[in-house]
Amino acid sequence: MSMQQFVFAASAQGLMAQPGEPGYFYLGSAFPPLILSRVGFCGDILVSYSRNIQSDVDYARVLAGIFSVYGAPGKMQFSGDIEPGIAAGAFRATGNTLWARGADRVSMASAFDWRLYQGRLFRQQPASVTFETLNPCNL
Repeated sequence: MSMQQFVFAASAQGLMAQPGEPGYFYLGSAFPPLILSRVGFCGDILVSYSRNIQSDVDYARVLAGIFSVYGAPGKMQFSGDIEPGIAAGAFRATGNTLWARGADRVSMASAFDWRLYQGRLFRQQPASVTFETLNPCNL
């Protein structure tokens, strides 16, 4: 997909494609102002796509889709611990899972921050997914 095709497709869906740093566009909505994804180009060739995932709604569906196309991940990294001190009882963890097939790469990154705050569970679980192909601009 070329940059022009991308901008046209975004517009056809009622979205905006705004140029970002060189080689990148941000896809989003004007109202409410919201960035949905970051799209990378090498020259006029689409080479990457990244977006945030809503952990409770999208994560399992996106993960199932990746498994169905790419199979088992090639690499998984996790870290996590119970925080001592002022954040006592907080559980914080990060994970990064990578898949590769031919020139294609997929990565899912997630972070978990669960803690008690004034007797209530406070939970943040940001996650993102990135699809990319070998970038001829970086070879």
